[in-house]
Order: sequence, then structure tokens, then C-alpha cells
Amino acid sequence: MKYLFLSFLIILTLIFSCHKPEDNPIPKDKVPYGDGSRTKIEGRVLEYGTLKPIPNALVVLEEEFHMPFTGGGRYYPIDSTYTDSDGYYIYDFKHIDKLDDYYFSYQVKALAPKYFDNNSRMENGYAHRSDIILDPYAWIKVHVKNVNPFDEKDRIFTSSNGGGGEYFGTNIDLIEYHRNRGGRLTTIVWNTKKNNIRTEFSDSIYIPPHDTINYEIFY
Repeated sequence: MKYLFLSFLIILTLIFSCHKPEDNPIPKDKVPYGDGSRTKIEGRVLEYGTLKPIPNALVVLEEEFHMPFTGGGRYYPIDSTYTDSDGYYIYDFKHIDKLDDYYFSYQVKALAPKYFDNNSRMENGYAHRSDIILDPYAWIKVHVKNVNPFDEKDRIFTSSNGGGGEYFGTNIDLIEYHRNRGGRLTTIVWNTKKNNIRTEFSDSIYIPPHDTINYEIFY
């Protein structure tokens, strides 16, 4: 029994040591910083998948404060900067650990046109290395058309991570634009109901970054 338990622990260790989060392939490192009265964070803002640097991305330093045992509060912007031509940013600031009955924490949020924003939290009194990965916008242009109408109760529902809708009737012929995350597979689903018969469908689509894929749903 003792050997079985040890084997189980070894297997768990191997599993977790091999795990790498999909959206953050570059690890965030931290080391104690000076006398602990300041916090530093630096890194690059990169595009998901290609890891290309994103120049002129807005990087906002945000502060949050909360009372003990409340689970944290809302982050508010206190400073901002832009990445250079290599996507590099840096903050070196004097943090607040505690004021009266409130505890303080900090994060940086990166934003860029045609990208989904992302953030990186930090620990007070440390120097951090954190590359922030942003997902590029990508679109699915969906043509939805009822090509075999039955009656006015015909129904279709469409959905992906970035859009969709529900429509009734025999004369449905329209275009939807779904904004999704580029450089990865996206699942689009739809279901129809005609003559009280419901049918469900799904498909996986790869959308290149900053691109538009045409897709037809004829039902």
C-alpha cells in the first residue's frame, strides 16, 4: 500500500510539472525587489500563436483595495504607458500594502486595437517578468438562410463564442458577424426546429488572426 501511494504521488507530480497554460506559453517570474517597498513589472505584449510583439499597446497599471475576508474588489487605473517597437513595457512604483483597514494589490492590463485585452497580476515587493499575450480579433461572416421552409413557426438558433441569434419564419435570409479569437479553432453551433422536429449541428473552424471566414448555414 505504501508503494502504491508513493507511485500515485510521483504520477501527480509528473502531470502537473508538464502542464503549460495554453494562453500564456511564456512563464511569469518574480524575485524579491530591493527592501520590499517598491514593486516592478516588465515584459512584452505579444500576439497569441505567432508571439509577434505588439507595438504601441496601451498598458495600464491598476490598483485594487479591499477589507479583509471580502474576496477582493474592483481594479482602478492609476497610471498608463505604451509599449515600444519591440512590444516592451515596464513599471517601477512604490506600492501600498495596507492603509487603515484596507489591503492593496496591483495588476497591469494590456489593450491594443483589434485585440482582446488581457491582464497580469503581481505581488507587492517583487520584481516580475511577465509577457502578456493578446488574442487577435477574427470574424466569421455567417449567411443564414431558410432554403426549405415549412411554416411560420420555423426556428433557427445560431451561436459561437462571438455572436449568434434566434430567428423565426419562412423568409430568413440574413448575414451575421461573429467576432472571435483568431489563430485557433472556434466552434459554431446551430439548431433548427421545423414541423416540431428539432435538429442540432456543430462545426469547428480555424480562423487566422485578423481575418474573416465566410460560412453558410442553409437549413
